[in-house]
Amino acid sequence: MKVWKGFVLLFAVVMLVFLPGSAKSVEADNFAIIYDFSGMAIPDGQPAQLGVDAGTVQLMQADASVINAFVQALAARYNSENLVIDQSAEVSYLIAAVNGVLPMGIHIPAVGNAAQPVVETPVVTGDTSINGGTYVDINITTQTLAVFQNGVLGMTTPIVTGNVSAHHNTPTGLYSIKTKERERYLTGPDYKSYVHYWSQVVGGVGIHDATWRSKFGGNIYQTSGSHGCINVPYDNMAVLYNNYLQVGMPVIIHN
Repeated sequence: MKVWKGFVLLFAVVMLVFLPGSAKSVEADNFAIIYDFSGMAIPDGQPAQLGVDAGTVQLMQADASVINAFVQALAARYNSENLVIDQSAEVSYLIAAVNGVLPMGIHIPAVGNAAQPVVETPVVTGDTSINGGTYVDINITTQTLAVFQNGVLGMTTPIVTGNVSAHHNTPTGLYSIKTKERERYLTGPDYKSYVHYWSQVVGGVGIHDATWRSKFGGNIYQTSGSHGCINVPYDNMAVLYNNYLQVGMPVIIHN
């Protein structure tokens, strides 16, 4: 896992810092996020627009350190004597955007002038009073799941929780991971769903992949949510299950 993470971070830096720029506008259909520097005093030779593709967004969803590396590389490429990227603001934007809290698409970056000090990229931290800072945080309002290890954010992912309109609300409270199981059916009075990764949290509610869904996050849960479980994109669930979730790990579910 550490080797893979190191490769991803290096790749992100190389892609941003060393690939040659283009004066042409990027095609919106090919990118999930387009950084738009039009009208700004950017360094000579750098493109006025820089696209972030869907694959990079998925990496950002799975591992917040990819966001930090991306923003640092973005600043290394575009900072000049006339312009300084506000790294703190851009990290906050990307965390929200890739998890469905803010819209993607064309984004005008937060910048200042060179007279302002460069803001260091923040590290998102958890509550160390909860199991030493190692726990899962599920926010129903923002439809995001975050996992912390020793107070440090390990990964975030968009989710879909219980269907509010059908009164299948996901229960809130402090729970824990009860089980970890692979390749099983989840059954109820009106459904039978096959999942590849399952972790029980409380009663019949658990965290699992949902390959029948193509979208996660946003307001899906209001009218087309689950029967109470926490649905996670397959790729993100694989990372979560294999690298973070442990039996007994606290799970906080809240609005």
